[in-house]
Amino acid sequence: MSVDAPRTTADLGQRRQAFEARIAQYRALGHDRLAAVRFVAGAAGRLHGPALDVGTGRGLLARELARLSLDVVSVDVDASEAAS
Repeated sequence: MSVDAPRTTADLGQRRQAFEARIAQYRALGHDRLAAVRFVAGAAGRLHGPALDVGTGRGLLARELARLSLDVVSVDVDASEAAS
């Protein structure tokens, strides 16, 4: 799927379900990806934007940085990894 391609509500729902399933798999193995992202963002100390997330994948760190009120640009060479 192209990053610029419009996404349907059904497509977004399926992507969200797949994302949640991956999170559950990681947690079952003892790794909480979302907690890890919060730790990394918090360990950086007080941040001032903007931020660049290179190799962003699903955008977990980019989203956390945005949640912390930073302006974030995220890039990944694999369009199939674009955050949903």
